[in-house]
Amino acid sequence: MDLVALARVRRPQGLRGELRVELMTDFPEHIMQLKEAILRVPGGRQERVELESVRMVRDGAVLKTSGAGTIEEAEGWVGAELMVPEDEVWPLLPDHYYHFDLVGCEVIRAEGEVVGTVVGVRDAGSTWLEVEAAGTGREILVPFCQPICFRIDPDRKQIWIAPPEGLLELNA
Repeated sequence: MDLVALARVRRPQGLRGELRVELMTDFPEHIMQLKEAILRVPGGRQERVELESVRMVRDGAVLKTSGAGTIEEAEGWVGAELMVPEDEVWPLLPDHYYHFDLVGCEVIRAEGEVVGTVVGVRDAGSTWLEVEAAGTGREILVPFCQPICFRIDPDRKQIWIAPPEGLLELNA
């Protein structure tokens, strides 16, 4: 079962084990409707928890889960990701993609040359693909926009690009 992260625990909130989370989704209402999810500490334990309450705050959300009843228990989840099975994420409109759809895609120039593989996605006002260059392993940033990314095929794990001259060398 592949899991998808919707939020990351930043810190405890209050004394009763609530968790302050940073959202990793464009759909906060999805988290609001969840009854249960999985808390997973990177490289560590994971636990299925019931979401007893969820409230949105300025910079994320506050969750009350069955996995933490005290501030000490909540501290044990700092850094954990709130996850759901991939088949439970909300469907997107055509030509919209989750980050997990893009990571692992091979990036190919219009001429057929393999540029590298998407290893991450940055949202910084606009969206950028973090591409590990084939052969060198260096990181290349590619704007995830039309007309640069002209064919996106997550099923085949391919993104075809037509970068302007010098773009791939610019941030190498």
